[in-house]
Amino acid sequence: MNRNVMKKTLVGMMMLGAGLTLCAGESSPGSAALDAQDEAVTFSHQVARIFQNHCQVCHHPGDIAPFSLMTYAEAYPRAQSIKAVTQSRYMPPWKPVDGCGEFQNKRGLSEDEMAAIARWVDGGAPEGDPRDLPPPLEFSDGWVLGE
Repeated sequence: MNRNVMKKTLVGMMMLGAGLTLCAGESSPGSAALDAQDEAVTFSHQVARIFQNHCQVCHHPGDIAPFSLMTYAEAYPRAQSIKAVTQSRYMPPWKPVDGCGEFQNKRGLSEDEMAAIARWVDGGAPEGDPRDLPPPLEFSDGWVLGE
């Protein structure tokens, strides 16, 4: 067999093997499951945590998003819009397709997180007890991806 053909065949088989390995890998655990079916969903107890994990990196004062989602007062007026854009998966922006490899820093919402947001909005978007809020995230000014 021609040496060049052998090289190409070997490289192709290696690439195919690597691709199958990535696609067959176990999925890593995502955000903590939210039991959105059994309890009232409030901003303070569940939604603020979802926003911290998936939204606030862009939706905080001085960043790329046109509005902040750091507080209940900022999120409440947009509750219906938040439900619409999360249910349609327009937000948070995440283009990779599930099922073929895992990515660090995934911003896409889990089904449980989407259900919790929908239940929050459908329940009147209650604030809940502010003592249940997680500590606020702190963001540095300027470019965060290195020099």
